[in-house]
Amino acid sequence: MTLLKSEDYIHGGLQKDYYNENEREVCNCPYCESNNFNTIGNERGLSVVICKVCNLIYTNPRAKNTQENYFGDATIFFNEARLIFKRKKQHHRDANYEYELKKIKK
Repeated sequence: MTLLKSEDYIHGGLQKDYYNENEREVCNCPYCESNNFNTIGNERGLSVVICKVCNLIYTNPRAKNTQENYFGDATIFFNEARLIFKRKKQHHRDANYEYELKKIKK
């Protein structure tokens, strides 16, 4: 399998650099609905937390209207996703996910 180079495709959109207070919302645990949690880390105005009741790790506060927080052409997004699912290109956030998983495992 050969991965495409980043210059061989058009990227479908970008993530926001920072989420302002009006772009995020505080939420209860999506699993057990508890509002008792510890913060693990912060990034871009959002936090990763762990529920003290069920140990679920989730984002709180989380971004409101997440579909609006990314911008770009829907057709380009769809074509990019197709390449990722066919393993012809890596997702642009793979390195971020691996870094974040290592932090969570600590």
